[in-house]
Amino acid sequence: MAKPYFQVHVPIRSTVQPERHGIHVLTGPADTAPQAVRIAREACDAALAARAAGLGVPHRRLDGWGARGVRPGWVPDWAAATVVRWDLCAFRTPYHASLRPRSDRPATR
Repeated sequence: MAKPYFQVHVPIRSTVQPERHGIHVLTGPADTAPQAVRIAREACDAALAARAAGLGVPHRRLDGWGARGVRPGWVPDWAAATVVRWDLCAFRTPYHASLRPRSDRPATR
């Protein structure tokens, strides 16, 4: 049986402009939520180390995790990270034309 997928939401803050902040979202399979945070952190650390060494940020790792959007100068707050199980079934729902945004109405859900 396949492992469940998780979303790890990690608050980030710029070291250059501390008023700038955001969230980095990582996804991948894990047995538990704490394991998902640990693996996400490993993926981020590897991506930042590669970038610091002048290498390209690795694509998705063999375990299904990756951190393509990490940027130097932004500090993740791993203690404040949150985890949710990612429902892959939502992506299997057939597309319906009524969900497509139209120019005559705002694109809201």
